[in-house]
This record gives sequence, structure tokens and C-alpha cells, in this order.
Amino acid sequence: MVNRKMEGKTEADPKPETSSETSPPKTEEQKRISSNIEEATKLKAEGNELFKQKEYRKAIRKYRTVFAYVNGLLDSNHELARYVHSGDGSDTGFVTEDQNKSISNLKVSCYSNLAQCYLNIDKPEKCVQCCEDAEEILGEERNTKILYRKGQAYMKLNEFDKAKTCLFAAVKSNVNDKGMRQTLEVFKEKYKAWNQAEKQKQREMFGGKF
Repeated sequence: MVNRKMEGKTEADPKPETSSETSPPKTEEQKRISSNIEEATKLKAEGNELFKQKEYRKAIRKYRTVFAYVNGLLDSNHELARYVHSGDGSDTGFVTEDQNKSISNLKVSCYSNLAQCYLNIDKPEKCVQCCEDAEEILGEERNTKILYRKGQAYMKLNEFDKAKTCLFAAVKSNVNDKGMRQTLEVFKEKYKAWNQAEKQKQREMFGGKF
């Protein structure tokens, strides 16, 4: 969450130096990229405030708008980088490594928050999609909150095997979280009832042989 006192403020630019090591001034493209990231961060903070007020649909609109500001910004290692230049033939139109990390973290955080919003308004399918979008960015890295929310969504969808995988992994990563453990106990009861119902269906299907 963005510190409200820091909104609209940036670090002061260093004073010009006469040394040959002085950093070149920012290009217009670099300024645009920085501005986009700042605006996206503010939108996420506004979404967080709306979430606290339980204005989930309004929060969703804020979080979704974040992507309009950061999608399409390329780092210099992107496969499309060789086709894009800043105008003077340099790579200064690309995001820096630190900016790229900030953008990735911002996207993952927004997807995670969107997932919770969709859970809260009973749209588990969209929750799962947001979790998968976040996981695509994370790669092999695991995020406990995303696993947990994905597991909850699968439980709502009665996809109990998938829910089991996600919830057990989430609790294993955060064994001291009381809420997660309680959800796991609820899941176990639902899974037991579902499993018994499935066995009953099989018995009826095969004439009581099982």
C-alpha cells in the first residue's frame, strides 16, 4: 500500500556534476515510463482503500486500470526489444531492471487483490483466472496468498482435487495462519462429503458392486 504522505512526491534529482560520470538527463520516454508507474501505484492504493470499505466492484475497476498504465512497457531483454527504440537509436525507451521488478510486483499484487475481490462477490472463475495470471508472472516462485485464494475458489467451484492441492500447499507455507487452518478444516469436511457422494454415484452406476 502506498504511503499517503509520499504520494505526488519524488526524490530530488541530484545536482549536475561536471564529472564525465554524470548520468545523462532522462528522455521523454523515460519520463513517461516513470509517470506511468507512479500513476499505476496510486491507482492500486485507491483500490486498496475501496477494498477496505468493502466496495469490491469499485476496487476491481481501480485494480484493472493499473494494467492500462503498465502493460506494454518492455525491458531491454524482452523478445520485442530489438524492434523498439527511443527515437535516438538507444535503449533508453525501455524500463530499467528496477522498474521492471516494480512493475512485476505491482501486477502480481493487483492480480492477488483482484482474486480476493472476485471471491468476495462470488465470482470464483474470475478469481482462478487472476491467480493464474499472477502465477504466470511469478514463474516457479510460490505466493501463499495466491495459492490460498485459488484453493478457496476451487472449493466454491466444487473442484475439490484442485482445491486440495492449493490449500494444503498454502497451509504448509504458512502453518501459523489461523484463518488458513480453519479454511482447511472446512475443506476437509466438504471434501469428505463430496468423496462419499462420488463413491455412492459409482455404486449406483455399477449396480452396487463397489
